[in-house]
Amino acid sequence: MIFLISHTINMSSSGENDRIYIYVDLFDKKKKYYDTCIGNTYENISKAYCINDELNNIGIQDFVETCPMIIDCLYEQRETATEKVKDEDCISLFYWTYDKYYKDKKEYDNIKKHYHGFLQAYNNYTVSICHYFKENLTEDVLKKLRDIYDMNTELNKIKTNNVSNISDKCVCAKKFAEVHKKYENMCKSNDDKHFCTELNKLTTEYNLQIKNITCENNTPSYLSLFQRYNKKAHIYVPIVVALFTIWGSFLRNIIIRKRNISNNLYKESNMLQPSQKFSSNSRNKNYNILYNSD
Repeated sequence: MIFLISHTINMSSSGENDRIYIYVDLFDKKKKYYDTCIGNTYENISKAYCINDELNNIGIQDFVETCPMIIDCLYEQRETATEKVKDEDCISLFYWTYDKYYKDKKEYDNIKKHYHGFLQAYNNYTVSICHYFKENLTEDVLKKLRDIYDMNTELNKIKTNNVSNISDKCVCAKKFAEVHKKYENMCKSNDDKHFCTELNKLTTEYNLQIKNITCENNTPSYLSLFQRYNKKAHIYVPIVVALFTIWGSFLRNIIIRKRNISNNLYKESNMLQPSQKFSSNSRNKNYNILYNSD
């Protein structure tokens, strides 16, 4: 039983994944920034570090041409000279690389190679960056990032006054709801709680916006939030109940045993009372006999 409790504790997630999905609303802003960057001039020294990494990136589209500008962009986004590249810049560069060169293409390996090439070139230039993202931005994470980005895009269209036509907003709402439905089972089983937390934030905003719109295309007027399902609690409960059941049975047996002992003592006491009365009467008679004999 102790083993089960220890195993449950080890099952808890690290909590690192919350660094991945919280910056999706910055992707459009960062996209404009990187698009502007690759049109800028760059220092020859930056290109030298990219060329050093070129052999590892043969076949990657525009790598040598864009790499120097990306290095400069990453470097300039730091607020101070000693500050490292921020998480938001690491994740947005990854998504920009996908969106710029591989959108709608099933080429995750090339996306990863391209992204790692940028990071390695920056490492050659100054310091190693984006360690966590380099190891954890999987193909599955990319799909989820893309879906959250799409949901965020559709939600912004619903909220903005630029889309004044109600029917157009309903189309956006339906697209949002379709993506939401894709993750119902996954989020109910709590397979990726940080991703589902971000979905809940978007869903809450969706529910606020959609209540002011009447749609006739079978668009949900309300989307359920994904409940936080704590697997650990459900493992603990049977253990706790079992412990209480064991101790409960033990205590109940003690109480019953003590009650039986008490009843037995009471019965013995009742059985002794007539005998004591008889003995007392006998003594009285003896006294009377002795008195009369005088």
